[in-house]
Amino acid sequence: MRIMEPCPICSVPVKDHSSTQAIDRCKRMVGTNNDCCGAGPHTPGEVRVMPCGGDSNLILCRSCWLREIVYRRERNSALGEFARYSLPAWDTAEVYYTGE
Repeated sequence: MRIMEPCPICSVPVKDHSSTQAIDRCKRMVGTNNDCCGAGPHTPGEVRVMPCGGDSNLILCRSCWLREIVYRRERNSALGEFARYSLPAWDTAEVYYTGE
């Protein structure tokens, strides 16, 4: 299995940028978000809670969330079933802060 080269803006595999809408969305992601725990580049505005197991959570903007999901998906291919990461959807995650 060949891993696709990541986008230089959002780090999502380039194959996921197959439409003009996806590319435009990616260009809007460049920015800062002081409420996000991720390394950036960030999507300004809303941040959501990603469970990490036990009592820990990550608070991430949309672009950092997508990068974390890509990382978890890649790691899951090498982990036993009992040790795999969950892959929570952005749309169903708890909103931590709306950015307003």
